[in-house]
Amino acid sequence: MNRRVDSIRGLIIPAAVAGALFVGWWATRADPAAAATGWLRAPDWGRLTEMSRYATDIYLGDEDTEMFRRVGGLFVLTAAALLTVGALRLRSWPRGGWVVPAHTVVGIAILLSLALYLTLPMEKGVWWYVFPREITAAAFLVPALLPNLPRKTWAHLGFSIWTAVAIAPLVEYVADAHREFGTTTTHFREIIRELPKAPKLLYLVYDHEGSRAQSSPYVHLPAYAQAERGGWLSYHFAQFESSPFRYRDESDPEAVIPPKTPVRWEWSPQLFQLDQHGDFFDWFLVRRASSADQLFAADPSIHRVAHFESWWLYHRRGGSAGPSVETP
Repeated sequence: MNRRVDSIRGLIIPAAVAGALFVGWWATRADPAAAATGWLRAPDWGRLTEMSRYATDIYLGDEDTEMFRRVGGLFVLTAAALLTVGALRLRSWPRGGWVVPAHTVVGIAILLSLALYLTLPMEKGVWWYVFPREITAAAFLVPALLPNLPRKTWAHLGFSIWTAVAIAPLVEYVADAHREFGTTTTHFREIIRELPKAPKLLYLVYDHEGSRAQSSPYVHLPAYAQAERGGWLSYHFAQFESSPFRYRDESDPEAVIPPKTPVRWEWSPQLFQLDQHGDFFDWFLVRRASSADQLFAADPSIHRVAHFESWWLYHRRGGSAGPSVETP
């Protein structure tokens, strides 16, 4: 917030980087000719009353929402102070500079995010929770509309201390939530030590208890096993085929590709049928409050390897303990 819009570079550089990434994605997605139809619709003005919920209701209970409201009130006071200082220094603003165009561009970006929030669907294809993300983008851009900080060092220090004090309770709450979640993943870290290098791993998450978050963080936690050991997962974002990073073509005889899973597979462990979804995999990781033995009872070659709290690990006898060659 100090001399950030004195040059057009403040506009060109981030816009160029974001534009290049968008072009790269558009050129490499699986179906570049697909029309973006059905995304936009008539504005749903009722969503305006839900903006606060989508932007702040992250954890279970109301404590986080109340903290966000208090921090929001303190932010409004900070914004009012900066706007007052900016108004008093209006005559000293550089004429013909990029201050006004820069703020105009940011304002347009905020309005576009709000428009998308009102018009995008909740679900599009494999993507879920589509339109609520736009209110977060708009909220992050709002501080960029504020005037620069005063030039005096004491004023910089004052605003910095005020901001730190204002957000400290919220920071402490979020840190506590992360520490609490960290304790629930201790047994997960213990059980994935039992996995070999590059396993063919199917995972099912039935139990979502143990985190304050509204949206379960456990559904993607087994991806750490792949990040640390390589191999294959029963669910991976590469299946979306909308990213430059995706699985190799199934027609390639050397490619080893996990079978495709139904939409919302990671949220629907009850869809799992051993005879339909288990043939490709040699390892099975389940998060469940009670034993998962009955899920694999139909195949006597699958036996339990480890159990730590809510995590259950199974291995198919005679299955691969890891690839004999490099992972494709």
